[in-house]
This record gives sequence, C-alpha cells and structure tokens, in this order.
Amino acid sequence: MGKTIKCAVFDLDGTLLDTLMDLQTAVNFALSKHNRPPITLGEARRYVGNGVGKLVERSLKLGLSDPEYSEMLADMRRYYAAHTVVKTRPYSGIIEELKKLRDLGFKIAIVSNKPERAVRKLAKRFFPALWDVALGDKEGRSRKPAPDAVWEALRLLDAKSEEAIYVGDSEVDMQTARNAGIPVMAVKWGFRDKSDVAPYKPELYAEKPRDIAKLLKPRRAKLKIGVFGGSFDPVHKTHLAIARRAKKQLKLDLLLFVPAYQAPHKKGRIYADNEVRCELINAALKKDPAFRLERCELKRGGVSYTVETLQTLKKRFAPCELYFLLGSDNYLGFNTWREPQKIKKLAKLAVYQRKGETAKIKPGDLLIKGPATDVSSTALRQKLKEGKIDKKDIISSVWKLIQAKKLYTGK
Repeated sequence: MGKTIKCAVFDLDGTLLDTLMDLQTAVNFALSKHNRPPITLGEARRYVGNGVGKLVERSLKLGLSDPEYSEMLADMRRYYAAHTVVKTRPYSGIIEELKKLRDLGFKIAIVSNKPERAVRKLAKRFFPALWDVALGDKEGRSRKPAPDAVWEALRLLDAKSEEAIYVGDSEVDMQTARNAGIPVMAVKWGFRDKSDVAPYKPELYAEKPRDIAKLLKPRRAKLKIGVFGGSFDPVHKTHLAIARRAKKQLKLDLLLFVPAYQAPHKKGRIYADNEVRCELINAALKKDPAFRLERCELKRGGVSYTVETLQTLKKRFAPCELYFLLGSDNYLGFNTWREPQKIKKLAKLAVYQRKGETAKIKPGDLLIKGPATDVSSTALRQKLKEGKIDKKDIISSVWKLIQAKKLYTGK
C-alpha cells in the first residue's frame, strides 16, 4: 500500500460508535415481550455485525425456526428506532480523529448494516460536518460483507478502489474490504478481539482512535485542490457552475469555498454574518463531497489576503497541488494584489470569464472553459430586497434558509 489513499470508509457500530448497550436493551425488550430469555452484554457483543435480523436470530435458541421470530424482529426494530441513542456514544477520541482526517483532505464515508435512515440519523447527530457519504441497509442493495455499499460509497465520492481504505472492527468488516478489493485497517477497541480479525491479515492495526490519522497521513495521495475565494454573500448557482467546471477540467480531488473575512478589493459591507454565510455555503455544497467549506480566512480575521490563505492551505494539505480560481476581472488586476509572484509559486491560477471581460491568459496560467458569468451576489441581494427573486436564480437549499432567516430583506 503506497501513497495512494484519498478516502476512508468507516464501519459504524464498534468502530465509530459504541452502540452495544442500546442494541442489547432493544433485543431484550423484544425477547421479554415474547417470554424468551434475555441475552447478556457479552452475548450481544458476539451476535452483532450482520444487521438486526441476524442479531435477533442469534439471540433465539431456535433462531429463524422460532415461530415468533418475525414479530420479535419487528418489536426490536420499533423499540430500537425510539431508543437509538440512550447509551450510544462515539468512542473516546473518534471525533477528533475524523476532524484530523478532514483537515488532511480525506473524504469520509460511513457504511453500516443498520437501516440507512438510522445510519444517517446517527451520523448527523454525532459527527456533523465530518462525513461525506453515509449508507446503510437498503432494499435492492446487498448488505455487508457484500461490497455493494462500499462500491456505491466510492462512486459517490468519485474515488477508485485503489484510493480507498476500509476501517472496521469485525470479521464482517474484514470480509467486506476483501470483497471490495480495498485494504483494511482493523481497530482494537470495538466488538471483536484481535484474534477474530487476524486471519484476514489486515494491512493496518489501530490500537486506539488517536492512531487512525497517524497511520493514514503517510499513505495519503498527493491531492489536487481548488481554492475558490469570495464573500459568498450569498452563494449562488453561478458559484456552483464555476466550481463544477473547475473540478471537471482540472480533475480536482477537492474544491474549497473560502469565505473572506474582509476582501482587500471589496471593502464594502458584509450583509450576512460569518456563521450565516457558512451555513448557506454548507447548504449549497451538500450534494458534492468534493466541495467543502474552508473557514481559515474567517478564523484569521482582518483583511483576507490570498497569499496568506494559500500558505496556510499548502502547509496543511501537504503534499498537494493548489489551483486558485479567480474571475477574469480580478485576473486583469492581479499584479496589484499582495505578493502576486508568491501566489503563483503557491498555486496555479485558474481563470473563469466574467461577462464583458476578455482576459489574455499568460503562459502557465489556466482558463476554465465555459460560458461567461454575469450573475452576482450584489444583483441577487437587490432582487431579494425588492422581493423580485425568481427561484430559478437561486439554489433551493439556500433559498429555504434565506426565507427562514429573513435574510437580505433590507429591514
């Protein structure tokens, strides 16, 4: 396994979350209701791993032959849906490791045999903004250890098998990784012992959650990263159109939307506060795992100089290639920016055409092909203020938040 990894696919139960006591309680509720003996926590630990159907089956002396199996499974599911997070918690240190992986540029998927709705509910509750794709048991898709969900996750992440690693705690996880044709990291804090997974010869072992990023960082591929700065006040469809063209033409792994604290060439008013702008950007970007909000300029404060931003990103994501997106209007005045030659050493310039502007691209710089853009946040704010907005002009998820928060009304 060389320096090829761009994404990590995580198991949920026993890897990210300790769900054992809530699962045991739900099974025992169903067993008690049907006058069957309860299972111990140790038994629950051995029985989990293939979904709740198998968990209930293994908890019954007669297994699937029990005449009330279907009713108990339904009772268990109903109870668990209502009591999913009574004692369930992330393993100590897991949230910090996911943050480290995100900061290193890894894409993150969660794949579980839990019902998909429950997987996404748990992921949103415990790991907000720390994952890109969350998949679970779904009709028409084979469950782990079949590789189907892993392959679907990789498709959604726009990643190849050789660019991924699977992280899990059980024999099912080891089998899933092998079936998917990707390397696997076995974790030692989950529901299984090392002796259970050793026969599968995992490529990596993590003793504690804090080991995950440490093990993956040296194996991360060199990333191609686009940097798209602006006020994004608000973010709009043209921003996304430019980003999509840049991602495709430049073959980017990630594209970072970097809202400015104070743009040096736009010293006017910021109309929505920082957190609101970030919320709107996150709403706009949620359908593409390659697009991410980057807060470094907001955290730094003051005038947002591009050279400082690129230095920060170059260091954090090393090794990487940076591509800085800018409009043809800004490109014409690029030599007036702070340390323009240093900017060009840190990143390649990728220029998109503004309507009415024709920039002659210099050798070494890149042109993002596509129609010239004429939509602006200024025009969009004016339409919003006048109540003349057409839904076709604005991203639907952004529009919902603008309405809910009564933004850009001028009141």
